[in-house]
Amino acid sequence: MKLVTHTQLNRAYFKSGSRPARKFWMDAVNDGTINGRIIQGVVYVDEVDFLSRDNLDKPRIATNDDSVIDLLA
Repeated sequence: MKLVTHTQLNRAYFKSGSRPARKFWMDAVNDGTINGRIIQGVVYVDEVDFLSRDNLDKPRIATNDDSVIDLLA
């Protein structure tokens, strides 16, 4: 997990005028849509998780499947 502030993420990946608001990021972290933390009101987003997602409209679906694909087999 690589935590960055939502403002750093916005500057790095969104054009001015199209950047998601702080409330969007806070809601996304709170409802589990994206990994992150809120510390003393500052929203930190997991940059790696953000980059691996193609859709932030809904939370990831948790599964009980703990299996791992062995790529070296």
